[in-house]
Amino acid sequence: MSLNNETVSGKIHRIWRTGLCLAFLVAHAGLAEANLCEGDRDYDTAVAEGCTTIAGNLTIENTSLTDLDGLSALTSVNRTLLIHGNDALENIDGLSALTTARGSVTILDNESLENLNGLSSLTSILDNLIIRNNAALTNVDGLAALRSIDYNTLIIHENGALTNLDGLAALESVGGILAIYENATLTNVDGLASLTFVGEMLLLHTNPDLCQHSVDNLLERITVA
Repeated sequence: MSLNNETVSGKIHRIWRTGLCLAFLVAHAGLAEANLCEGDRDYDTAVAEGCTTIAGNLTIENTSLTDLDGLSALTSVNRTLLIHGNDALENIDGLSALTTARGSVTILDNESLENLNGLSSLTSILDNLIIRNNAALTNVDGLAALRSIDYNTLIIHENGALTNLDGLAALESVGGILAIYENATLTNVDGLASLTFVGEMLLLHTNPDLCQHSVDNLLERITVA
């Protein structure tokens, strides 16, 4: 069976148009899935806009929230992530898709927060990580994937129920200061077993239950520039 040039041309044209439509649909679906939110957001605006990336700061402060489940699509915060003063907040599991924090992460004064499991996909923080005065926080196991704090400080301060740092077992370097102080029930720092480098200063003080042998092992292993 032979085909004339007009028939072949028509078939090619239909194939080309079909391919173009498929490419458009794929691109459109991608745009729908990824939603870049310019500027700063709080919890309500980030949820309402379905942000997957926030170009500025994300502030979750002084709310009555018990969880952050509305942020389940969020993968990146390009500046500061602040979770502060949320007395009823029990978990941050809604942040489990977050892989990138290009600024600081501060978790401060959340009296009902028991763990940081929602940060389980976070592998690096460019600026500071501050975990301070979270009275019910018993562990930092949610930070198990964190390998580096690139430029600045790790502060673990005044978390009264925190007994160990086992969740930081993958952490290899802190670019600035490492400060662990006034954690009333912290018994050891053995969880920092992979840590070999601190860029500026190591501060360990006023942790009354902290085993000296655990501290000595840490000091023998790390280099402080």
